[in-house]
Amino acid sequence: MYGLTHRLAKKIFISAILIILLSCGRDETIINNTIVEEPNAYVIGEIGPRYDHYNVVISIMVTNTFTIPEVLVNDTPIDIYGYADLGIRYYENDFVIDEGDSLELVVSYAKQDGAEGFARAGLIYPGPFELIGFNEDAFDTIYVGDDFNANWTSSEGSDRYVLDGWFSYLYQDTLGQSHGVNYYIDTTILDTSLFLPASTIFPNEADITDILTGGAEFSVYGVSGPVNPGENSNISGDGSGFVYARNRTRLVDFEILD
Repeated sequence: MYGLTHRLAKKIFISAILIILLSCGRDETIINNTIVEEPNAYVIGEIGPRYDHYNVVISIMVTNTFTIPEVLVNDTPIDIYGYADLGIRYYENDFVIDEGDSLELVVSYAKQDGAEGFARAGLIYPGPFELIGFNEDAFDTIYVGDDFNANWTSSEGSDRYVLDGWFSYLYQDTLGQSHGVNYYIDTTILDTSLFLPASTIFPNEADITDILTGGAEFSVYGVSGPVNPGENSNISGDGSGFVYARNRTRLVDFEILD
C-alpha cells in the first residue's frame, strides 16, 4: 500500500506542479478601473485508509490564493499541517466516514478584490469490497509455473480499480548460479479480475531448479475521482485541480515455491 499511495500521489502532484507552472484558472476583476487577472485556487489531494486499514486519512494541498484558505470535508474543518513552496498542506489522520458515503470538499478563501471564493469537489468514499478465494489466515502459495488469478467483488462508488502488488524471488539455475526476479503491478482497470500468465511471473521458468526465497503481495484499491493522465479537473467553482478518494481490499501475502 505504501508504494501505491505514493505512486498515486506522485502522479497527482507532478501533474499539479506542471499545471501550476504553465497555467491556472483565472477570473478577471476590476480594481481601480483596471482589469486584473485574478488566479483561482488550485487544489489536489486524496482521501483514503492508512496501511493498517483503521484510520481514514485526508491530505489536501491548496495553492494559488492570496489568503490562507479554510478547508472543510463534510463540514469538518481540516487542520493545516504545514507550509511549502507550492502551497499549504491540510491533513487529518483519523477522519470518520462510512464506506459508500458522500464526501464534499469545500475550500474557501478571500479573493484579491475581497470577494469570497469557493472551490468544491463531490466524491463517493468507495464502498466495501473484498478479494475472493484467497487464504485469510495464512500465506497463500504460488508455485513455479502457476498462473496468477485474482478476483474481487465490486465497490459501490468506485470509478475504477488500481492494482497494487509485487512478486519477488531468488532462484538457482541449471548451472548453479543465483538470479533475482522482481515484478511489480501498478495499473488501473475497470474490471474486477486480473489474470497474469506464468510466463509473466516466471519468464525464465525453464532455467529454475530451486527457489531459494520468494514472496509476493497483492491488494486492490477502489478509486473515486481522477488519477490517470488526461483526466479532467473535478474541482468546481472558484478553483481547479484533482481530488480522489480510495478504499482497499485486505492485503494478501504469498510465498513462492518450486
